[in-house]
Amino acid sequence: MRVIVSQLEQILNNLFENGLRYSARKTGFTTLSMEAGMAGQNENQIPYLNVIDEGAGVDPETEEHLFEPFHTTETSGTGLGLYISKELCEANQAQLSYRRTESGKSCFSIHFPHPDRNID
Repeated sequence: MRVIVSQLEQILNNLFENGLRYSARKTGFTTLSMEAGMAGQNENQIPYLNVIDEGAGVDPETEEHLFEPFHTTETSGTGLGLYISKELCEANQAQLSYRRTESGKSCFSIHFPHPDRNID
């Protein structure tokens, strides 16, 4: 697996900053958790990283527009963070997605390319 480190750093910084901000709003604490592992079966397994915050989660209407440029629910900011993060993931043959956990927390997942199937 080949990833441009500075781009992965930018993606993670954005996900961490967002997660810590929304966690603090709901709980008063700047906390988040990460899970990493392999998804899939046998030789089709791919690495993933989940960033899970303690915030209220994204409402369904906002979720539809989550990765669109200039979409924001904030009074400040550009609305480009998640859009750029998704574009950078795709440029590195990874996928960025969002889901709510069973307990309603926000979970942003990066699924990295299969280590043996990189496009050169």
